[in-house]
Amino acid sequence: MLIRAFTAVLVSLFLIPSLSYASQADKTYNAARQERSRLEKSAKLMRYRQNWIKVINRYEQFTQRHSKDSRVDDSLYTIGELYTGLYRFSKKGRDINAAIETYLTLVKKFPRSRLADDAVFMTGEIYLSHKNNKEAAYIEFDKVLRKYPQGDMAAKARARVNELSLDGEVEESKKPQPTETSERGKEYINVNSIKHWSNPNYTRVVIQADSKVAYKETFLKGQDGGSSPRLFLDISGSKVKRELMQPIEINDGLLKAARAGQFDLNTVRVVLDIESVDSYKIFALVDPYRIVIDVSGEKHEAQAGDQIENIISKNDNAFPAVTAPVTVEAPTTPSLARQLGLGIRTVVVDPGHGGHDPGAIGYGGIKEKDVVLEVGKKLRGILTGRLGLEVIMTRDADNFIPLEERTAIANKAGADLFISIHANASRNKKAGGVETYFLNFATDEDSMRLAARENATTTKNIGDLQAILNDLMLNSKINESSKLARYVQGSILDEVNGNGGRSNDRGVRQAPFYVLIGAQMPSILIETSFITNKEEARRLADDKFQTALAESIADGVKKYSEVVTVARR
Repeated sequence: MLIRAFTAVLVSLFLIPSLSYASQADKTYNAARQERSRLEKSAKLMRYRQNWIKVINRYEQFTQRHSKDSRVDDSLYTIGELYTGLYRFSKKGRDINAAIETYLTLVKKFPRSRLADDAVFMTGEIYLSHKNNKEAAYIEFDKVLRKYPQGDMAAKARARVNELSLDGEVEESKKPQPTETSERGKEYINVNSIKHWSNPNYTRVVIQADSKVAYKETFLKGQDGGSSPRLFLDISGSKVKRELMQPIEINDGLLKAARAGQFDLNTVRVVLDIESVDSYKIFALVDPYRIVIDVSGEKHEAQAGDQIENIISKNDNAFPAVTAPVTVEAPTTPSLARQLGLGIRTVVVDPGHGGHDPGAIGYGGIKEKDVVLEVGKKLRGILTGRLGLEVIMTRDADNFIPLEERTAIANKAGADLFISIHANASRNKKAGGVETYFLNFATDEDSMRLAARENATTTKNIGDLQAILNDLMLNSKINESSKLARYVQGSILDEVNGNGGRSNDRGVRQAPFYVLIGAQMPSILIETSFITNKEEARRLADDKFQTALAESIADGVKKYSEVVTVARR
């Protein structure tokens, strides 16, 4: 009896703190809800800013004190609603920006929350109703359809997309929107991973962070008989995850290793230990934010036992980052094309989108990712079977491959051509036709908007990219890419229009597509048809039409290969 009583006392002692914590969480959350209800029932209270901030602070106290509670996502969503409500009275940009920031925080921290799609949709509503930025709004609504096609906001997002399409082509806001700093304190940005891809003359290193960061590059020359050269990036306002403990051993003749650590309280330093580098380029991609470093040079044999000094941290608590690199195994048996000495031997075929990214969703619910995968697989069969080419697919199943990884796969394999296959979309449901792109500055608004959609970003970011594109274009094979694009575009139109079909020739165009940046071979992006056009969507879903598309692309490759072969003799 005494034992049972003693056991009961022990159990109660363990339960009391847990029950107390739960009770405190309930108390804090319910107090916040009561304050909100009191505010929204009184027109008088809503006229004064301090009343809104008081309620917002209540919810923020809950999210900070009870961060593991299952209601934190609801609390964040409510904070976003409150800032939006406050803005209707204050008309202060910082309030509506705080609403956007809160919704983005919810999506970032709780991507699988039932409210994540609601937060993205509400961000679109803010851009549409309060910032008068239809382009940004359209991108957010389209993001709901891309990332949460089964969510409860999909129907509303589709209605908004259709509504915007009635206005014709959406013009980007001419007046830049002010950016506001959060009044709720600075949050450090996490540096999450480092990946790399290599061939004997090229290495791509990609650093991924939670969001946009400021970084500064420094190149240290090696010393005779001492340390080897290094390139390092200091990333401000960031932290490196502790679980990323081991440096990446590269040893490809260009780079020895990549390391990351906490240089000081506010800075992550990423160091590339260099064996031999002729040149390098650094640029950033967004959504998610990545810093891409492309290194090129002549391969040198790595020297064993090189002493590496510690420049990664001001203290002894450095945390190097690593992720397993993606590898592509090159075929070992010479292909028919190689034996015959053809100008083109290896082609990388890149079906766009995939996995959680469906691409554009067209008439009848057809998904871009499914259509282009089928066309890509058929193209692989034709290129290998009829032309004897070696073909590497960036994906041959329904999986997601980041844009910068697709180009890296082609560079690592030493491919001769890179072909990215997509299906177009437009808010104008009557828009149709075929267009083929190569990497260059966009010369028209249509190309800018298309690049923004395929890059999953905004036209503002495309404009920022164009500002630095000149340096990135030095080795981008522009002339060869434009020639390949013309052959492929012509072959597609001949095939489609010669078999009872009809497709508009939208021409060969140029735009800054992320997936083409850094490609070391002629590379193109094909928009095969408009998936949002009723007639063209039906054709894209048809197996015979998919085969015809693949055959026409292969025919364009063949014509280009013959020209390259003659030129090389």
